[in-house]
Amino acid sequence: MLRDLVINLSIMISFVFLAEQIFKNKISISNINGKLLLGFISGILGVLLMEFSVQISNETIIDLRNFSVFISSLFGGGISAFIAALIISLCRVIFFGVTASSISAVAILFSLAIFCTFLTKVKRITFYEKLLLMNIINIFMMSVALLLLVDDFERAIKAAVYYSIISIIGGYIITYIARNAHDTTRKYRNFKKSAMTDHLTGLNNFRNFDETLNDRIERSINENENLSLLLIDIDYFKKVNDTYGHDAGDAVLKQFGKLLVTSVRNYDIVSRNGGEEFSIILYGCSHEDAINVAEGIRCNVEQFPFQLSSGKSIFLTVSIGVSTYPVTVENADELYKVTDNALYNAKRTSRNCVCSNGDEEGLIS
Repeated sequence: MLRDLVINLSIMISFVFLAEQIFKNKISISNINGKLLLGFISGILGVLLMEFSVQISNETIIDLRNFSVFISSLFGGGISAFIAALIISLCRVIFFGVTASSISAVAILFSLAIFCTFLTKVKRITFYEKLLLMNIINIFMMSVALLLLVDDFERAIKAAVYYSIISIIGGYIITYIARNAHDTTRKYRNFKKSAMTDHLTGLNNFRNFDETLNDRIERSINENENLSLLLIDIDYFKKVNDTYGHDAGDAVLKQFGKLLVTSVRNYDIVSRNGGEEFSIILYGCSHEDAINVAEGIRCNVEQFPFQLSSGKSIFLTVSIGVSTYPVTVENADELYKVTDNALYNAKRTSRNCVCSNGDEEGLIS
């Protein structure tokens, strides 16, 4: 009996490391999709644990499936806990039929889900205090159920004692591992985000821009699709820093970044390449549409009152270079170079304008 419960614990530890890999890169538990996925994974874990359960009587089994509800509630909240409880309950009834033990198991699972959800919202107690309370309630309900459902009193007591020992020791082991895995994943995601994000504006940084541009170039070639690039420079931005200070300049850059994001499609890639230079990658966008987007941005910026911390508003203009593969650029690898030349031409002529290539004839406005 004790050996089988230890096997349950080993399976749970393996699942924790598997879940860490799933949530490490793309999916966050902080959003609804992550909570749903965590609940689903925890439910599957509970079902798997039932396959390695200990047979106490003809109808009664014990295992550590309830820990799936603990883990999902501690890290994903009530949504994850109830999804896990629902999946495990359905499979308990489907696999073992509608019996007194099954009904008891379902009642315990949903009672735990309710109790755990309530505990996760209590701020006054620590993480491990919450775990202890969950464990106490679980052990109490399981022990009562065993005494009521199992005719052999000695076997019921023995099962309750073993279950209590594994629950207390194993509960802390599995939760400790899960919490460390969760913290490691969170730190990894934060580090990855900081490495790919401009800390001031929250936009993609140049490294992210470079990787994304290369990826979009490859896709554009393979899918025979247009790829447009905008390079944007704030005109005379140095004067803002010199006149109002660098804090004011930072405030302007933040507002400018938000203005760019609201001026394009939600799947276009907006980046701060450095200083006052920004870029926008427009995949599947014709050259004509790219010019219209650039002109729209130019007009939006020209009319936008940038607020300084002093309460003063200032107005700025931008110079924009535009190019499109394969319309104005035959070699996709030269897309950035050609666009940069167009930006240089816009700045060299009149500023506050859009230029479609590196020649003066490309001046749009």
